[in-house]
Amino acid sequence: MSKWAPLPPQVTPSAWRAVQGRLQAEMRSLLADAGFQFRIRGSHVLTCSRDPGPLVYATPLQNSAGALRADIDRKLKKDTFPGPGLQYAIEEAAKVPGFNIQNIDYWMSLQIAFLQEGNPAKAVRDLCEAQPKFRFYRLGATRAFMLRQFVWRIIGHLINEIPAAQMPLGSARRDNMLVTGLLEAAQGSLLCAPLTARFQPLAAVLMTRIGSEVAVLPHGSGYVRTPSMGGWPVGMGRPSLSGRGKGIYKTGIKTFPPGHAAAILERSVSGANRLLSKFTDPTEFLTNGLLDCDEQTIAWANMRFGIDAINSMGSEWGKPEAIWSAFRALGTLQGIWEGGTQGGVPLWELLSPARIRDHVLPELDIPAHRSWAAGIIGNYEAQLVSGFPGQTLEEAARHVQELRHLVHGVGGQGRRPRDARLAALRLVSENEPNIQLVCNVASLWWTAALFSPDKIARPGRAPWQP
Repeated sequence: MSKWAPLPPQVTPSAWRAVQGRLQAEMRSLLADAGFQFRIRGSHVLTCSRDPGPLVYATPLQNSAGALRADIDRKLKKDTFPGPGLQYAIEEAAKVPGFNIQNIDYWMSLQIAFLQEGNPAKAVRDLCEAQPKFRFYRLGATRAFMLRQFVWRIIGHLINEIPAAQMPLGSARRDNMLVTGLLEAAQGSLLCAPLTARFQPLAAVLMTRIGSEVAVLPHGSGYVRTPSMGGWPVGMGRPSLSGRGKGIYKTGIKTFPPGHAAAILERSVSGANRLLSKFTDPTEFLTNGLLDCDEQTIAWANMRFGIDAINSMGSEWGKPEAIWSAFRALGTLQGIWEGGTQGGVPLWELLSPARIRDHVLPELDIPAHRSWAAGIIGNYEAQLVSGFPGQTLEEAARHVQELRHLVHGVGGQGRRPRDARLAALRLVSENEPNIQLVCNVASLWWTAALFSPDKIARPGRAPWQP
C-alpha cells in the first residue's frame, strides 16, 4: 500500500490547481514523469513518490576493445545546458596578467582543452588517441531528475504561500542555487567522489564546452598525482598534521584487477540513484504527519556540502589543508545522523576504527575495494596506537576529535577542558602520527553512504542506531 505525504494546510487545492497555468506541459503528466503522484482529498493535497527510474547515469563511450562508439556525439550532447558561459569563463581566466598555459599541470591543461574545443566529440577523440588505454564515460542526469527538482521547488513556493503567478520558475528564478546546487545538471562531483578522493585517483572528471561531463578512468591501479603549485607561495611556516607519512598507503594490494575503477563507478551510480530518490521522496520528510519541506532541504544541502567537502579533499590531497576538508565532510555526515538533536552522535565515533570496520567495510562489496579499505583502516589504527601511546582507541579517537575543534582555537571553552586540544597537539608533536589518514576515513564513510544510503545516509539516525 502506498504511503502518502500530506502537504501543510496552506497548500490548498485551489493553490495547487493554479500551478497548471504556469506550466507548458499537462501537470499530471509532468508529475508522472518526475515519479510523483498527487491527489486531493477534501481540503488536503497529498503526494507520494513512485519509482522514477534512473536519475543519473554513467554511459561508456567506448566498446569493449576501447574504440569510441559511433554515437559519441549524440551522447555528449544529451542532457546538457549549452551556453557561452563556460567558454567565457576560461577566456577571462586566460586574460589575467601572468597566466601562461605552459605553467599548468597535465589535468588542468586537459580541462582547458576540453572547454576550448568547440566540438566535444573531437576533444574526447583527441584524448583517446593520445591515451588509448583510458576509459571514457559520459556522466549525466535524466529528465526525471530535472523534473523531480522542479516539483520540489513548486512545493516549496506553495508552502511559502507564493501565488502561482508570482513563482520564480524557469528564467524568473532569482536564487543562485547555493542550497540546491547543480547536482541535477553536473553529476561528476557525486558519482566520482569515491574514485577521486584518494591518494591515487581512479578517475578524473572533465567538462566539455557545452557542459557535458566525462569521467576518464585509468588503466591499472590509478593515476599518479602530478606536482602542481596549487596556490601562491606564502612561506614554509604553516603547521601540518601529516606526521612522518612512511608506508601509510601500503595495504598489501599492489595492483587492482582490470576494470576495477569501472566496477566502483557502476556501484556508485547504483547507490547514487537510490540516494537521490530517497532524498527527493516526500514521505521521507514528515513532521507531525505533514510534509516538512525544510527538513528535505536540510538533508539535500547536507548531501551537497558533504560531497563538496569530499571533492575539495580530493583536489587538495597531500596538502596540509586537506584534513580540514575531511573534518568538514565528517562533520556534515555527523549532522545528517544527529538530525534535530545536537550531541547525539559525537564526532569521535566516526573516527573510531571499530565503527568504520563494522559499518563501512560491509557496504564495500567489491572484494579488491574492501581489501584495500581494510588495509587503510588498519594503517589508520596503527597511527592512532603510535600517536597516542598507552591509550585506548576510543581515547585516541577523542584526541583526534579535539584536533578538529582547533577551528575554534587551541584553548577549550565552556564544558571542554581548557587544555584538551593542547594535550592532543602535544601528543601529535611528540609522536608524529600521520593524522592525514583522516582524509581516508572521511572518504570511506561517504563512499559507504553513497553505496548504501538506506543504511548509512539515514537522516536522524547513525548506522549503529536502530
